Amino acid sequence: MNPSIEDPLSAAELAEVTGKRRAPSQAAVLARMGVPFIFLGRAVRVSRAIAQAHALLPDTPQAVTGVDFSRVR
Repeated sequence: MNPSIEDPLSAAELAEVTGKRRAPSQAAVLARMGVPFIFLGRAVRVSRAIAQAHALLPDTPQAVTGVDFSRVR
């Protein structure tokens, strides 16, 4: 069984979120936070959607659609 996650966090993002660089330490922090993750021994995988749902990542601005009334004369 291959544990695959669509759009996982990068190693740098995971280190920033947890404040830890080593996978076992990252897994411990995520477990204390209650965030679902996959621990592969040498790596930790967290889905970007899960990280956003747990408010671990900064909000990305949504694309604004519609009329920009500041440009209307």
